[in-house]
Amino acid sequence: PVVADEIARTSAVRALLDMTASPAYRVFALRGLAPATHDLPESVETAFQETILDLLAATLSFEERITALLALDSFTRAREDLSRRRPDLVASFEAKVLVPIEADPAAFASDGAPSARGLMLAVIWHSARNRYSAGEPAALDRVNALLTKLAALETDAAVKAEIAAFLAAP
Repeated sequence: PVVADEIARTSAVRALLDMTASPAYRVFALRGLAPATHDLPESVETAFQETILDLLAATLSFEERITALLALDSFTRAREDLSRRRPDLVASFEAKVLVPIEADPAAFASDGAPSARGLMLAVIWHSARNRYSAGEPAALDRVNALLTKLAALETDAAVKAEIAAFLAAP
């Protein structure tokens, strides 16, 4: 539950982030991190994003990957002003997530579970929408160009439908 004490929230989030290093507790820690993003202290934003992105670059079980992606999506959706406050975090996100997909969209479209691809695309799209809302239309143009490429490569019907919905969004 959300508590009014920012020091307690910071301590709790740091404990959850630390527990993601242990395979025995990782999925449980990730389950706690997603709801924690809604009132996440700014002092742990960097640690949160770096931990999740590092995990996503590692070998994870299906449940761990999906739960990490849900936490990242929650973080992204709750941080509409991140590009203004922390452009370094947005740049890090793009370098670790967006650039590799842009470099080889075919590899992305054929890799892993469709649900994980769909969630990753949701995170990317929400980040771009936030930047668009903050006055950076080029971010959304960039992601829409990628989504257009992926629409032609994706084989899963649900992911194709998600891409179509993102591209059709006003």
